[in-house]
Amino acid sequence: MIEAVHFVVTALTAGAEAKTSETASTELVDAYSDMKALALRLLRRAGSAPIMVAHMVEADLIKLTTMSERKELEAVFRAARAESDMELLAAALKVLELLDPAGRKADEYRALLRDDTAFQILGTAEAIAYLQEIAQEMILLFPITMGEAIGRINRHFAEHRFFSPISVSNLLHEEQDTWAKHIYYGRDTFWWLGKDDLEPLPYP
Repeated sequence: MIEAVHFVVTALTAGAEAKTSETASTELVDAYSDMKALALRLLRRAGSAPIMVAHMVEADLIKLTTMSERKELEAVFRAARAESDMELLAAALKVLELLDPAGRKADEYRALLRDDTAFQILGTAEAIAYLQEIAQEMILLFPITMGEAIGRINRHFAEHRFFSPISVSNLLHEEQDTWAKHIYYGRDTFWWLGKDDLEPLPYP
């Protein structure tokens, strides 16, 4: 499966190139500008990204001519946890769809988002937002990707629907870190007793 940082970098490089084209639509230029702003926000939040990389992104100077250059840039975005930034991934997908209206490549990236970063749980906007917070907590607590965090959450709540006030209230009643540990270790491990030899539930 295509790694998330791969299509973020692809969208950045292709978008920068398309922006200078006389045939680029206003919609594409706007979508690329939105994505670039999100990429810069991610790099600045990470703090560890080389200043030159941020400058290249900001100035539309990313032109990857070798595989090693691509790998270096992907490593920067991987270190910045690009796969955890849902806004950036969605913005990258929009750029790729506009660059590929026939869908020859964009379908691959849509599949990536659908499989790795989409909640398959039905519920109110408040409930889904809380699930997103749980996923964010999981990737902070454990050495897993956003895709795995969401996959574990989907599995844990597979039989749940969060529409009724009581169901949403029950979800919000537990803190995000408590849910994160329930989902990662399982309730049967009694993780709250502070054991040192806990193993996560197998995944997938």
